[in-house]
Amino acid sequence: LSGDVVRDLVSWRGYPAGTKARLGENGWGAFCRRSRDEVDFDPEVEADVTAGERLGKGSGAWAKVWERFVESPTSYGDLAGLLRRSRPTGSLAFERERWPDLNDEDEASVRAALGGLQGLSHSKACEVVADLEKRHGERRNAVWAKVGLSPMAQVLAPLSQLADVARTAIGGASPEEISAAYRDRGWQADAGAWEALATTPTTDESLVSSAVRHLLLPWLEDSARAFQKAAERTPLPGRGEQPLVEAGEDVCLLFADGLRYDLGQRLCERLEGRGYRVTLGHRWAAVPSVTATAKPAVTPVADAVAGETLGEDFAPKFKATGKAATSQELRSAMQERGYQVLDLSKMDWPESQPARGWAEAGEIDTLGHKLEARLARQLDEELGRLVERIAALLDAGWQAVRVVTDHGWLLLPGGLPKVDLPKHLTESRWARCAVIAGEATPDVNRAAWHWNAAQSFAAAPGIACFNTSPGYAHGGLSIQECLIPDLFVEGSSETAVAATITSLTWRGMRCFVEAAVRGAGVTADLRVDRPTGPSAVATVKPVEEDGSVSLVVVDDEYEQAQLVLVLIDAGDNILAQRRTRVGGA
Repeated sequence: LSGDVVRDLVSWRGYPAGTKARLGENGWGAFCRRSRDEVDFDPEVEADVTAGERLGKGSGAWAKVWERFVESPTSYGDLAGLLRRSRPTGSLAFERERWPDLNDEDEASVRAALGGLQGLSHSKACEVVADLEKRHGERRNAVWAKVGLSPMAQVLAPLSQLADVARTAIGGASPEEISAAYRDRGWQADAGAWEALATTPTTDESLVSSAVRHLLLPWLEDSARAFQKAAERTPLPGRGEQPLVEAGEDVCLLFADGLRYDLGQRLCERLEGRGYRVTLGHRWAAVPSVTATAKPAVTPVADAVAGETLGEDFAPKFKATGKAATSQELRSAMQERGYQVLDLSKMDWPESQPARGWAEAGEIDTLGHKLEARLARQLDEELGRLVERIAALLDAGWQAVRVVTDHGWLLLPGGLPKVDLPKHLTESRWARCAVIAGEATPDVNRAAWHWNAAQSFAAAPGIACFNTSPGYAHGGLSIQECLIPDLFVEGSSETAVAATITSLTWRGMRCFVEAAVRGAGVTADLRVDRPTGPSAVATVKPVEEDGSVSLVVVDDEYEQAQLVLVLIDAGDNILAQRRTRVGGA
C-alpha cells in the first residue's frame, strides 16, 4: 500500500492534506508504519518541524529523503517553508547550503553589496563583483537555485563576466587591432551586461540595472573613444573595399537586422549545440551605422548602389535608375540577378538547381528602439527564433545558410550620455549621427559616408547621443556598432535518419510498402505481435532510394497472426511502425 515511503514522506511534508487523501486510510496507515520502521519518524505523533530538522541534517536514513528532494525539488510543495521553520539554533554543525533561510541571508548580502557599488570607483566595483562571484557562485549548484530562490547568485554569473572584461578598455592603433581584441574577449562584456539584465527578477531590476551601468559605462566610453581615434588614422572600408556579400550555389542569405557581434557569438553557440557546423566571420558595417546606409552594403547587389549626397535619411541610390536603395528595390534587384527572395508567405525550399536565396528574419533592431534597455529580456527569444529559421531553411533543402546583418548598437540601462547639437545647424539629426547644414561648422567629429567619401556626417563623441539619452542607439562609431558578424551555417556532418510509413498494401503473402525516408541505412521488417517480436519474413530488406520496399511472409502459419511493420535504422532503432495482418491494410 505504501510502495515508496521516501517519496511519500517528502510529498507529505510538501502537501500534507493532499498526500493523505491520495494514500487513503489504509495507505496512510501503511505509510506511517513504514515511516516509523525505516526512518524512525511517526507522522501521526511527531511535529512537522522535527521532520524538517531531520530532512535538513540528512543523516542516516534521512539521507535518502534529502536525495529524493534534491532530484526533483519542484515536485514536493513548500519544503523550503518547512525548513525555514525547522533549522536548529545554536551550533552550525550542519551543511549550510541545505537551509533556505541561510540562503536568504546570502542573497541579501549580495543585494547589499551591489547596492553599494555606486559609491565605489570603477576598478573597485569590478573587484567587489569578482569577490561576490567567488563567495556565492557555488550556490548556483545548490537546490535552492533550482527552485528560484537564488536569483542574485544567478545574476552574478554574467555580471562577474562583465566586471572581469570591463576592468580594461579596448584599445589599439587601428580598427583591425581593436577588432581583434574585441573578438577575442571584449564581446563578453556586452554579452554579460544584457544577460545580467535578462536574468534579473523584476523586483531587483533597478538594483541590477544600476550595477550594470556602473560597470559598463566607463568601459564603453573609453573603448569608443579609442575606436574613434583609430578610425581617424585608418578609416573604415568604404564602398567596394570589402568583398561583396554573395550566396554560393544552393546557399541562402539570411539577413537579421541588428545582430550585434556578441549576439552572433551566442547564435553560433546555439547552432553548434544543435549539431550544425558554423563558421563565424566578421566584416565592417557601412557608416553611419544606420539601416538605410548599412543594409544595402550586405546585399549581393551592393555593387549596383552608390551615393551622391547624404540627404536626410543617409540612403544611397541605384546607379542605373537613381532609385533609393529601399528594401523593396533591393529585393527586386536581387531577383533580377537570379536570387530567390523568400518571405513568410512562401515555402522555403529552393525553386531551382542550383539556387541562391535571400530571406530576412528577426526584430532585434525594431525591439531595441521600442524597448531600449528592456530589449535585454527579449534577446534570448530572438536568438531562438533565428535558430529555428535557420534550421527550417536547412531542412527545406538549402545546403547552407549565410547569416548577415547591417549594424550593431549600444545598450546602457539608464540612458546613454547626451551632448548638445543645435537643430538649426543640421539638415538631419539622429541619435548618434547627423547631417550638418550648409556652411555650419559646429564642433563635432566628422567621418566619411560609406557610399561617397566626399560626403561626411557628424558622429557623436564617445557613446553620447545628440540631444537625447536613449538606452539603445546606433549610427555612431564604436566597435559595438561597426563590427558585425558573418556566419556560415551548414547541416550536421551526420544527417539524422528519419522515416515514416506512407502506404501499405498486400498481394497474397507479399507486403508492399511506401515510405518517406531521410538518411541512409533504413531497413524494413515484419514482426510478430509486437515491434520487438520475432521476424516473420524471409529476409529483412533495405528501403530503396524512392522509399519503396516489399517483404514476403516466410510461412503461412503467420497468415492470421498480428504483425507489426517496422522501419529500423542501422542501430536497430525503430523509426516507424504500423500494425497489420496478411491481406489487411
